[in-house]
Amino acid sequence: MLRERSILFLLKIYFVMLFFYGILIKLTIWNPVLFDFKSFLPEIILIVIGIDLFIKKWKFLSGFYLFGALWFFCIIVINIVTIGLSEQTALYSFRDFYIPLFVAIFLSLYRFKKTNLDKFLKFLTILSAVYLIGGAVLGVVESLLGWEWASRFYTGYVFYGVDAYSGVKISSDDGILRAPGLTGQSATFSFYALVAVFIIWSNRKTNILTKSLYTVLSIIIHLTTLNKTAIIGLVLILLFFLWKSVKSRNFKIISLVIFLALLMLCVLGINVFLRIFPSFGERLDLWSGVLADANPLEYLIPFRSFFYGAGGESFTSVLDNTYLYLLLAGGGIGLVWVCLFAFKLVKNNVQSRSYGVLFECLFLFLILSAVTTNITQGRAYFAIYFLLSALFNQYKETKSVVVTDRKTLSEDNRVYLPEKEGNR
Repeated sequence: MLRERSILFLLKIYFVMLFFYGILIKLTIWNPVLFDFKSFLPEIILIVIGIDLFIKKWKFLSGFYLFGALWFFCIIVINIVTIGLSEQTALYSFRDFYIPLFVAIFLSLYRFKKTNLDKFLKFLTILSAVYLIGGAVLGVVESLLGWEWASRFYTGYVFYGVDAYSGVKISSDDGILRAPGLTGQSATFSFYALVAVFIIWSNRKTNILTKSLYTVLSIIIHLTTLNKTAIIGLVLILLFFLWKSVKSRNFKIISLVIFLALLMLCVLGINVFLRIFPSFGERLDLWSGVLADANPLEYLIPFRSFFYGAGGESFTSVLDNTYLYLLLAGGGIGLVWVCLFAFKLVKNNVQSRSYGVLFECLFLFLILSAVTTNITQGRAYFAIYFLLSALFNQYKETKSVVVTDRKTLSEDNRVYLPEKEGNR
């Protein structure tokens, strides 16, 4: 059985590997054994944690968690029987969705000590700072030197597109390189930059100037990746916090009306909007085709869930919509359950004085980006957000209690004294 600190230590390794996955590719590509081990280690870590937490916490599953766990377990069994595990997309489904989902379920039932969570958040803050500094530098260098240099940096040879062996993705937008950065893929590079800046924002000991500098570094990374989803998400979240910080009720009402009016104009002037963002129009056509080709029975019992994992050669690998993916991979019931699960996790976390900002940002970005981003983007999208939310789910702000011998004991260290007969 793993101790609490061992679980957090394994999660530290997991986060380091994900944040610097592209660098790990560069360091291990010369050795096939190390390279393969590097590829599976993140999931091995989650499976070890998941099994340990399952043994400890399965008896404490409430009706809600039990229903969700059984529902997705049945979907897995149905798909193994009908499709099998030979499909590459099936393995990606486990990597991107099923493994992190089940770990998040049982992780959310475990109550960590506040002191250990504080140390873990301190580690994440340092990791995020290193990521943003190193990522901004590497992103700018790759943008200046071009795709040939970038591809050779990771693998030692020149290629374009997704390298079949390393998995590094070299792509461009209108001829401009989308920097793969520290993770080896522009999308994950950009999403982790958001997570990193959210973590730094949540640290109350960091002054406003330092937070601003790291925000600029995060923006630089987004600009080198040309990730519109991340840029728009960051801007909207910044505007939300600006709106929230203003105390004037009239200002809030007027700004909200203006925002809704602009949103309505975008809906009414959809043709103009699509000319500005043509990729969104392509997505609409894609989603319409997916829904037209899907069997209506899949919305009730998703017997083709594995086909919608990443790595496929057809449209199923580029759905670019998390809500649509959940509908096809989990059915209508699965979609509703995952949304409720996300809301349930964040509801506790945003009430925390210590970590509230982090989870407000995570939840807002998850809702916004899910329209144009799919779980099949990989570990960067679904796993990182749900694992963080589940990790801090059982954390509660507590006050010290004064006992009869006038010594103050902290509930955060889970020290409890038996009640005396006269005090009952």
